[in-house]
Amino acid sequence: MTEINRGEDGRSGTLGSETVAAVARQAEAWASTQRELLSGVEAMWVGWMQRRREALDASTRSLAQICECRNVADVVQIQHQWLVDAVQRTASDLTAIANDAAALTSRVARVAPAGDGARPPAPSYHQRAEAETPLHREAAE
Repeated sequence: MTEINRGEDGRSGTLGSETVAAVARQAEAWASTQRELLSGVEAMWVGWMQRRREALDASTRSLAQICECRNVADVVQIQHQWLVDAVQRTASDLTAIANDAAALTSRVARVAPAGDGARPPAPSYHQRAEAETPLHREAAE
């Protein structure tokens, strides 16, 4: 029994440094994944803010045109065009956000370490298509 304890004591120094190295590798992988995720979210946020700025500019132009109108028919036409453009921008925004989120998820999944197999398997093409269908229907409506 004394020999077994000595053997474990002799290996504990090596095991400790291996454990520290493994923890350091995992921490580095986690930091890399977080960096990728945060840079992707930043890019999505910048794109969303740009689209909001364009929508605000379009609304400002429409309001200026309405102020310059001399008859009600022109006002109705400008409001109609503004509404059509707003709906198209909303659909475009939803599509862009969905595409950006899917691309970001894919990028982060490639950066993330493989792990020990505890992660569930990736969804198949058909499962992804079924999950995306309601999103596309909502964007079309």
